[in-house]
Amino acid sequence: EKKREKESEQMTTKPLKNSIKRDGLHPKFYNSMKHALSCEDCSHFAPSSGICTIGYVNHWHRKKFQEHEYHLTGKMALCRFIEID
Repeated sequence: EKKREKESEQMTTKPLKNSIKRDGLHPKFYNSMKHALSCEDCSHFAPSSGICTIGYVNHWHRKKFQEHEYHLTGKMALCRFIEID
């Protein structure tokens, strides 16, 4: 568990690679509505293991990183395969 927390902290300090598409979100959209924006909101996310069940690398799309990135840049790396039940 501590190892996972440390990895999570390290993720928030790494810059996004240029190959990751980042989308700008209007603050009104981000603040006023509930939207599925991160892995934790997706059907393909396994909370017990913290992995994407379809095999995608998910550290750029996790809620903690998404919130941190949005507050710094106004953009998020939204997953194109998010599935909501």
